[in-house]
Amino acid sequence: MKGIDLNKPIKYIGASFRYFKQGEKHISRVCSCDVLVLVFDGVLRFTENGERLEVKAGEYYIQKNGSVHTAEIASDCPQYLWVHFLADWNDNEDVLPYHGTYNYQALKPFMEEMDNASYSGAKLVYKNAALNRIFSLLEKIKGKSSRLDGIIEYISKYYFDKISLQSLSTKFNYSKNQIINLFKQEYQTTPMSYLLKIRMENAKRLLINSSKSADEIAYLCGFSDYSHLYKKFMQTYGCSPKEWRKNNQLM
Repeated sequence: MKGIDLNKPIKYIGASFRYFKQGEKHISRVCSCDVLVLVFDGVLRFTENGERLEVKAGEYYIQKNGSVHTAEIASDCPQYLWVHFLADWNDNEDVLPYHGTYNYQALKPFMEEMDNASYSGAKLVYKNAALNRIFSLLEKIKGKSSRLDGIIEYISKYYFDKISLQSLSTKFNYSKNQIINLFKQEYQTTPMSYLLKIRMENAKRLLINSSKSADEIAYLCGFSDYSHLYKKFMQTYGCSPKEWRKNNQLM
């Protein structure tokens, strides 16, 4: 089974979200590095070393350093996170396969973290750490369902509601400690930190894509009030929600 050897060092190079337009094609190139592609909407199509490939929403693909890509067929408006990196490849069973499926709702906040780290001027050690988290999560969930799938789906759907560790414990019939331990084992974070990531991500989306006031957005994303949202933005991004909107909103 060909894939990335996770027992060897992985070097981060760059990352970003990518959104294709209707009829857009993948670029033609010879890969100068390895490329992880995490597709979360649409279908990405390209030809690699003469073989036509499709990567659909909920799938990941790792393009190997030195691969020849040509753009012969238009993709179906894919949206994905790409990460350029360098790693060792192997063909034994103890690797992360170059192609597989993943739980988008589970990885969503960590993909956002990777994109943020790439554009925020974060030190290389933090960018490498964000990439290693993604690879670790892909390796843990490969071909397996998680005991947290139901909780992840619930948080992603009802992040705006009053969610607490106690409410999750009652709804899913786990003890609080069980939920905390499962999140730490599978996602290296706590359930409340995961919830905050989801809320922050949706707040940023609304700040960019809507004309709603920051006060409204705070309420819609599950924050107690604007001051709560303001505090979390300052802690995470070093600026207020309004400043973030001004600096990032599309013209």
